[in-house]
Amino acid sequence: MLFGIDFFILMLILIIFQDLRLVTYTLLFDFIIARVIDLIGEGGYAGKGFMIITQYPEQLADKINEELGRGVTYISGQGYYSKKDLKIIYCIVGRNEIVKMKDMIHHIDPQAFITITEAHEILGEGFTYIKE
Repeated sequence: MLFGIDFFILMLILIIFQDLRLVTYTLLFDFIIARVIDLIGEGGYAGKGFMIITQYPEQLADKINEELGRGVTYISGQGYYSKKDLKIIYCIVGRNEIVKMKDMIHHIDPQAFITITEAHEILGEGFTYIKE
């Protein structure tokens, strides 16, 4: 809704003043302000959640703990077609650790199945706590 109003105003500015540079700067400023507001509103520490299905869960979990200092959680699963029991790895990492995490996973198991989700706020050891 807000962006729609901004867009309408920007089109009026473009028609009235015929200054594309002014519109471009305004769009950039709107984007920056929106990001700052999002960061303030989210609060806490944001990162990414990795859910990994691999043939080498113990080896990968050890590597994540050694290299990134992050804990992992095993989730029990079962393959639909194979009916094999699986250890699915769930781990949260900071934004600055995403590339390293992907590289580690690919190095240990290039065939691993990975989903990466947005974690808007992370509370707990290694991240942030709610102040009492």
